[in-house]
Formats: sequence, C-alpha cells, structure tokens
Amino acid sequence: MRLIYLLLRVLLPGSIYGIVVPLAILGTRRELRSCSPEIVGNLHYGANYIDAKNLVIWYFVRTNVDLEKAKENGLEQEVKAKTQTSLAHYGYPKSVLSEIHIGMESRENVNKGGGEWQYFH
Repeated sequence: MRLIYLLLRVLLPGSIYGIVVPLAILGTRRELRSCSPEIVGNLHYGANYIDAKNLVIWYFVRTNVDLEKAKENGLEQEVKAKTQTSLAHYGYPKSVLSEIHIGMESRENVNKGGGEWQYFH
C-alpha cells in the first residue's frame, strides 16, 4: 500500500486526499456492509487540501430510530474507529485523525432539513 501511496504522490502533485478519503470511506463501508442498522450513504467535505485536519465525514442511516439504535449498540463509535484506521491505512496523516469530525446522521433529518447542503451548512 505504501508503494501505491508513493506512486500517487509522484503522479499527482499536490494533495492526494481527494483520492485517499473516498478510498477510506469505501473501505469502511465494505467492512460494515452487514451492520445493523444499515449505512445507506455518506458525505465528506472540508478544506483538507489546506490542512489535513479540515475534514468532515458523515455516514447516513435511514431513520431517526436507526440513528438511535446506532448510538445504543455502539455502531457510531465503531464507524469512527474503522474510518480512522482506514484513513491511516491509505496514507492520511495519523497526527490529525483525532481532530477530524466523523459522525452519523439519519437521512430522515437531512431530508427534513432541506437536503445535505442546507442541513450541514
């Protein structure tokens, strides 16, 4: 994996976080594909090209009931831990992993709030 990271650094000057973050999220979602409640989507944004700590990642479950279940059964913490591990695996700086925001929200809340743009901004 380190060889791939170094190759990307040579081929893609500048920040490679635009590749690393989606790969890490995909890896996390693969690991948790059979979790309950089901993760039905994700969103990430931030100015991590300026500073790696400027990253926000959201994972979505369907309903508010599912969100409460995720909090009660520890899924929210498991998602955060697995995402941090996956980010580190793909070359994201380990020194900032505790500073980025990784959270869960329900599609129900996001849709009621006017969609992702309005809800999160």
